[in-house]
Amino acid sequence: MTSNGIRADFLIAVGFSTSIIKKSIWENVPRTDWATDPGSTGQDPSRVVGTGPFKFESWQQGQEIKLTRNDLYTPAPAYLKEITIRIFADHEAEFNAFLTGDLDDIGLETQQVQTIQDQPDQFRMYEFPDRSFDYYEFNLNPDTTVRFQDARVRQAFMYALDSESIVNDILLGHGVVANGPQPVISYAYAPDEMNTVYNYDPDKAKQLLADAGWTDSNGDGSVDKDGVEMAFDFLYPSGAAESDTVVAYMQDAWKAVGILITPKALEFSALIEATTTTPTFEMALYGFNWDPSFFQDFMFACDQYQVGFNDMKYCNPELDALFDQIVSTVDEQQRIPLMIQYSNIVNDEQPIGVVYFRKTIGAENLRIHNSFPGPWGGPGIFYIWIADQ
Repeated sequence: MTSNGIRADFLIAVGFSTSIIKKSIWENVPRTDWATDPGSTGQDPSRVVGTGPFKFESWQQGQEIKLTRNDLYTPAPAYLKEITIRIFADHEAEFNAFLTGDLDDIGLETQQVQTIQDQPDQFRMYEFPDRSFDYYEFNLNPDTTVRFQDARVRQAFMYALDSESIVNDILLGHGVVANGPQPVISYAYAPDEMNTVYNYDPDKAKQLLADAGWTDSNGDGSVDKDGVEMAFDFLYPSGAAESDTVVAYMQDAWKAVGILITPKALEFSALIEATTTTPTFEMALYGFNWDPSFFQDFMFACDQYQVGFNDMKYCNPELDALFDQIVSTVDEQQRIPLMIQYSNIVNDEQPIGVVYFRKTIGAENLRIHNSFPGPWGGPGIFYIWIADQ
């Protein structure tokens, strides 16, 4: 890979998100066919090669992925001979399999923590802050909806939420209230330097809506403007009880300030379709994580409408110009003030609402030894590289 200029994240881009592929296998396969090629789907394991500590063995779609030890790996082969990644239809089935010993490592939902803590003779729980977060996003395309064009409206959504309550009462403390888009483990995490702090203030939320022209003119409980009610579908991924609870809380909190949402739980593929391929949505809830550079252009840059994660159709040329400075500033200490300035713009304009940063919580069976999970890797986190060897 060759950089076309100075990029502070070049080594991260090469090592973290770039795969090396075997030329003799892939050079004659059209790029458009890569996703369905037997070397990608696992139907032909001989076409999946790599340089990592484990080799691809098999993939039974919807059931499991099996990896075996690469004995040629340097400086030394892995201790484990085999890893099987099991796939379950829902979190409850996965958790039951862990409790009965069919799984050795599992990610936990908050309501499962106490069960693990009650069995210290069988299981070991781990927890650490990470790069992941949940957020709601607005569709800012005026051809789709006119509800969210004013930043004061978007700010009102955040002021109407009691983030402390969400973290303490729903996540049971397994999270950190967000103040800006940079997570706790980021070198640019600076909550005390954010211009705007969204403390729970429903009265301020109502005032911001009114200042933007949204008032309940007909007394139906929903604020309106120019004949448009602040009432719409709110899309979120199905399958997690915790998400159901968070969305139910948001529905009640926003209703209290005149915003009426109708929650719609969708299978993840359907959610992707609704927010990207045919983006007719108005608001949606997602989970995401930043890469180790903590650069955020792939979500907020103007040119990421079609190729990145800018489902919102958000565009601020000032932010793009600032990122050009960030990405060309190699010295981290010099880059931090620019990153904080970037965070402040995003935090003030609220194209997305980052309510909290998650903590990874998981558990291991005590038969696992010398395991040290953390935010940069560990059990439950595997990167399968298709690489030359």
